[in-house]
Amino acid sequence: MDAAARAEISPSADQFVVTATSGPWPGFKNNGAVDPSAEVFLRGLYADASPDELADLSLDDLTALGHDLWSWRSERKPDEQLVRIRRGVGVGGRHLDRDILEVVGPDMPFLVDSVMGELADEGITTLALFHPVAPSNDGRGKDSLIQIHFQRLSAQRAKTLVDNVRSSLKDVRAAVADFQAMRQRMLAVAEELQAAKANASREDVAEAVELLRWLAADKFTFLGARDYAYHRDASGAYTSEEPEILCDTCLGVLRDVALYVLRTSDEPVTLTPELNACIAALKRTTSR
Repeated sequence: MDAAARAEISPSADQFVVTATSGPWPGFKNNGAVDPSAEVFLRGLYADASPDELADLSLDDLTALGHDLWSWRSERKPDEQLVRIRRGVGVGGRHLDRDILEVVGPDMPFLVDSVMGELADEGITTLALFHPVAPSNDGRGKDSLIQIHFQRLSAQRAKTLVDNVRSSLKDVRAAVADFQAMRQRMLAVAEELQAAKANASREDVAEAVELLRWLAADKFTFLGARDYAYHRDASGAYTSEEPEILCDTCLGVLRDVALYVLRTSDEPVTLTPELNACIAALKRTTSR
């Protein structure tokens, strides 16, 4: 970026807000006055406007792009997440040589990391990233508004990226919604393990319990949890090589019973005759 462009970003956030709300961008106003939520959004947008982020963009371009994002936000229903890719259009309708990925929805952890992960998987290099947060329209909580710039994509590649981002954000919502439930389950398992009559030594049990409690103390990111049942007959033999997913126990991303994380087919590994023999041998050893 040349010296003139660097000088352009020197105005304060206050000046940026004044320029944006007095220009040809009516969405930043409400009944003729500056919308307080829009002002929060503009200040967040300005805070992300480093020289690197503004390469080949003017502040007016940024304001125009931000206005389009802010106006689109009004189409969102409560608790809905919107995702789109559009061609970049700057001030006065100037066509920018880039595509814009935008995400609008309730603010929560892992949003940017998840979206950037999808871009990395697609081999897409970002040109700029803006992530202002503003009060929600309904007055409950905050909205996250993400805008990511990158080189133009084909229509098919853009569609694939949008689909993948939507899927990833669905997983984020599930993991965040069930985070406390998964944490409580780990603590409950620690209690069960401590009270169980185990063949392991007291020291080993205590170490395992301590590890579970340590992980539950915000040392672990819970994404999903699921219990399985291996059914046995009267003789104690397994009745099926495949376990049953206990649907009522599914939390986070594993609410989707069709999602397998250990294998691409049966999950966990099926009980082959060899595994059955190994389990039987271990039981004989630990029962002595």
